[in-house]
Amino acid sequence: VLTASEILKYFLTPNAWVDIVTVLPGVVEIFLQAFMDGGNVVDLNFLRFVRVLRVLRLLRLNRLMGNSDDETVRQKSVLTLSVVTILFISAGLMQVLESQIGNSESRPFHDWLYFVIVLTSGVGYGDIRASETQSKLIVLLIFALTISIVSAQVQKSGDARTKRQAFSSYSYRLSSRPHIVVSGKLSAACLKDFLREFYHPEHDPNETDVVVFLETVPDAHMIRIADEASAQGARSVYLLHGDAGDETSLQRSRVEEANAVFVLADKFAPSAIEADASVVIIALSLQQYLQARAAVSTRMIVQMILPESRDNFANSYGLREGDSIFSVEELRQSLLARSVSCPGFSSLIATAIASSSVSPSALPVHIRRNLPSWLQHFLASSAQEFYFIVVPTSLMLVKYSEVCTQTTQSDNGLIVGLICQHQATGRRQVLMNPFSSVIPTGLCH
Repeated sequence: VLTASEILKYFLTPNAWVDIVTVLPGVVEIFLQAFMDGGNVVDLNFLRFVRVLRVLRLLRLNRLMGNSDDETVRQKSVLTLSVVTILFISAGLMQVLESQIGNSESRPFHDWLYFVIVLTSGVGYGDIRASETQSKLIVLLIFALTISIVSAQVQKSGDARTKRQAFSSYSYRLSSRPHIVVSGKLSAACLKDFLREFYHPEHDPNETDVVVFLETVPDAHMIRIADEASAQGARSVYLLHGDAGDETSLQRSRVEEANAVFVLADKFAPSAIEADASVVIIALSLQQYLQARAAVSTRMIVQMILPESRDNFANSYGLREGDSIFSVEELRQSLLARSVSCPGFSSLIATAIASSSVSPSALPVHIRRNLPSWLQHFLASSAQEFYFIVVPTSLMLVKYSEVCTQTTQSDNGLIVGLICQHQATGRRQVLMNPFSSVIPTGLCH
């Protein structure tokens, strides 16, 4: 209770009620012994059984098992915990009904646990039997619960095994649509972010298939994300399970025929070093596979978290022509450093590299009215895109400020800078908002 963030909500949880039911009988018995005469004390020994209900805390381990990458392992763990819970609670019930309520000989808890195990296993030695009517009803309940729960979990385990075999044997079939391959130790959140940006409606109509190559069996969340992305257009998202070091597995995803291969790092991983190590192994296997098949048209984009991992990979193994590798942490730190010298630069870049379709006009009227003006402008600008346009000769030697004013008034556009290329050296120079300058002659964007 003391460590709960919200005490009232804690008392509404099932685990809190298990604690209350298991602790309350002892507190009541102590209270009665202290304030009542010894002869009038109510015997609450039969309520000691509720202490066995603490075994329900084992079900909390389901959350930990839910973090397992293998769904088959998860289902087996859930089955084991469920059976253990049924055995202990049933043994406690049998002890209470036979010893406390009935007139039978008192037996210790482990004897009734032995009885329940022998009963559910189907052996039935008969050395310990239920004599009370209530106990016989509990025996029937034990049979019913064991059969229903075990059969349901066994069926789920079989479905998980069948699903694993399906993802492990499927091969992507080439079609008229192009395709890309996405690999890495991906979580469901990483996959969702990638597909949302890749298939964003602000981009051109995208009919590219995405083949997600995973080294773990896709869970239900990943399958739902892939189905939702496939249902939004004339494209498909395929989930494949295999080993990046296995040549047969890579052949199933048609890596050599893909337009690009993305190797993504798990940004939500607890250890950045381990996440980058997984990316290095997968990227190295893909690089060797593409080099062996001379797939020069397939570009590989590798994402890592730490800049040291990126440098070690580039210096040790090198990159093919056209391949790219970048560090998420270095990009984040660079944006923060730029913000010191140019306030607002990080917000500008973050808005530019992430697509957004939120517009004030799309919001409900009662919300739009209460938005401050700066937030309306921000939402409107976040839905815009950056384009590189060649400056026409008619605008050369014209003041930059005049061109910005004309573009804003007539086309509702915004010019943020110029990229000028010197004719002699061929070097490019980026000019951010040179208001007092004129647009030079030559090639400018």
